[in-house]
Amino acid sequence: MSKTHYDIAVVGAGPVGLAAALALAQSPVGKSLKIALIESRPPRQAPTNGKFDTRVVAINESSRRLLDSLSSGSPGTGSLFNSPRICPYYTMEVWDTAGSGHVRFDCAELHHDNLGHIVEQSVLMAALLDTLANTKNVDFLCPHTVLDIQRAKPQATSQAITLKLDANTLNKSAETIASETTDISADLLIAADGARSQVREHLGFTHHVSDTGHTAIVATIKTEHPHAYSARQWFSTTGPLAFLPLQAGPLTNSETGDAQFVSIVWSQQHQRAEHLMELSDQDFCRELELASEHCLGSLQLASQRIKAPLAQSHSDDYVQPSVALLGDAAHAIHPLAGQGVNLGFSDVAALIEELNHGHEKALPIYHPSALKRYQRRRKPENRMAEIAMTAFKTLFEREELPVAVLRNQGMWVFNKAKGLKHTIIKRAMGLD
Repeated sequence: MSKTHYDIAVVGAGPVGLAAALALAQSPVGKSLKIALIESRPPRQAPTNGKFDTRVVAINESSRRLLDSLSSGSPGTGSLFNSPRICPYYTMEVWDTAGSGHVRFDCAELHHDNLGHIVEQSVLMAALLDTLANTKNVDFLCPHTVLDIQRAKPQATSQAITLKLDANTLNKSAETIASETTDISADLLIAADGARSQVREHLGFTHHVSDTGHTAIVATIKTEHPHAYSARQWFSTTGPLAFLPLQAGPLTNSETGDAQFVSIVWSQQHQRAEHLMELSDQDFCRELELASEHCLGSLQLASQRIKAPLAQSHSDDYVQPSVALLGDAAHAIHPLAGQGVNLGFSDVAALIEELNHGHEKALPIYHPSALKRYQRRRKPENRMAEIAMTAFKTLFEREELPVAVLRNQGMWVFNKAKGLKHTIIKRAMGLD
């Protein structure tokens, strides 16, 4: 059976995988190469009629610049951040519900336009897919599932990796699904297929997973008072609650009430989360009002509630010969700081830079030196993010009075220490 050969195969067409394929296609190293982007599920459509996608991501400034560069490199597409559904936030406030600790961040103090953006995942995906449609050297293989991965034998003339794919196609007239297998090969395989990466498992990467003890509840909420384009977070001993502002129309259109919707990420201990999921909508919103200290008044559910157990994970290695892991396939952290997807986008930027560096030296795309430099750059930062999230979670779970007092005093001192506070928020924005 004949098989199609690609220079690069990217498995996983979530935000990180899409960004990786687009960045490669537009880079000096990849613009003349043939790239396959492989995804097992068709992309979800963005909601219409004033509804919001329940799943959102927080995009920091570093990620925004990467995403904007992708659209600017594709003729006929505008900035990914021109969409009125991409909501900037100008302030961020953090409270300790067990005391009076409070920290406020403001973009005006940094002389920056905003602190970041909240983006519905399907809206971001739609923008990236629009750019992909104008990218000629990427074949989007969807829906295709990776069934098997085979490396070339050591004595083979080519070291390309072979992927056996299962392509599911719908016969609309017969209302049946036909399955057809096909083989492709690639000189470089990039895995961006999420925390349960099949590529990682097929190739035997050593990967460690730990239960955070939390289940996340996500939903869209309509608030009594406008969110004022502020991100808010409350820490309690049972877990954090985040209110992330949403916007469905132009910022100047204040009459639509768009500024009265937020996406919540309520991470609670497993038993507590199960209890919250069993409540009626009315009782759930009452608990939510208490947890948010009635900050935005009365609350109403504007979507279904979705729950997901939270785990942190990390691979011992991000690379093997001719293979690189990106994003959650390599590392996944607690979402309490909203940095997960941003770490993935930073992986993309670092890998592209190292592949370009190798290209300047006339090295092949799969040369191990570039892949090893990528791992050396990204693994320490991602590991530190994991440690920091674990430390934050542990700190706010402690109920002992001396710990609570020190925690609140520390937050008060930190809020007054403008230099330190600015350094921390700049790092979270990817500006350091």
